[in-house]
Amino acid sequence: MLRLVFLLLLSVFSFPLYGSVLYADEPAADAPIDDDAANDGTSEVLVNAAEALREIVISDALDRSSDCHHQAIKILKQRKYRDERFNQRIREAFGGNKGDEGRQKELEYALEMIPYSTLTGTECVNLILPLFAEYANEFAEETQRHAGAISIGDFKQDGLPTAALVAMLRRFPSELTRVLPEYLRKGDATPIMCSLAELTVKENLEVLPLIVDAAKSDDRATKLTGLHALNHLLSGFSDRRALVQSQGAIDSKYFSYAERLIGRYDLNHDGSLTQDEWKTMLMSPSEADTDGDDKVTASEYAVWMESQRK
Repeated sequence: MLRLVFLLLLSVFSFPLYGSVLYADEPAADAPIDDDAANDGTSEVLVNAAEALREIVISDALDRSSDCHHQAIKILKQRKYRDERFNQRIREAFGGNKGDEGRQKELEYALEMIPYSTLTGTECVNLILPLFAEYANEFAEETQRHAGAISIGDFKQDGLPTAALVAMLRRFPSELTRVLPEYLRKGDATPIMCSLAELTVKENLEVLPLIVDAAKSDDRATKLTGLHALNHLLSGFSDRRALVQSQGAIDSKYFSYAERLIGRYDLNHDGSLTQDEWKTMLMSPSEADTDGDDKVTASEYAVWMESQRK
């Protein structure tokens, strides 16, 4: 109890008054310099207190049996400390046996600690992918999704393992884009792995041909998932105007108008509209989201507008 009280007091008093000085890259230009304070050891006391807080928080965050564990996690997230000591715990959690008692709790903890470790994004993706495949295949079998196309949206209804792993993979789109082709080339072009193409950076040329191969697969589930992923990836290419027009599917004037309209409301400049972006529009284009990915692309918008005028 005393340790918990100490943590709370140290956290409260060290940051609000002195946090900006201790953790800023440079002192504020207009910050007054108190020579007396510097000379009487105040700065040293503050630095020591901050270092003590960091060490206590990280130690208790690592020790799940500590009475102060939850409070330490709370302060860890507030301070955004990062420490390499979390790395080994995360690796051990991902490398454990599925039948081990308490493994799921360890995975929950490991996923929560990834942002506070010093692991690279690529290492995180390489840790997550095998485990994702393990749990996702089990989930697909239980829900009989293996008989049809599998999309990332299917895993939203899953419990911790798969849904949480997908959420973490979303943090590393560039790294996933680099790593996923290795798995697909190794013969892991299963529906589960193909579904992850939806999380990669859309405008990439390495994943695309591998997903094309999956879409040509003799396996029904792999083919359906490959087709779904291929459609999703192609909607993101910057030269999609030529792609769509070459198919002769959309009137060019509708497509041009859709691109201009999306450009006006596309806050993150990814070439599509999300629900948060289109909620400020006079007319919601939600009906244009034909693939159900909660995004509206220029091609989807153009097709929808054209259909409204028929």
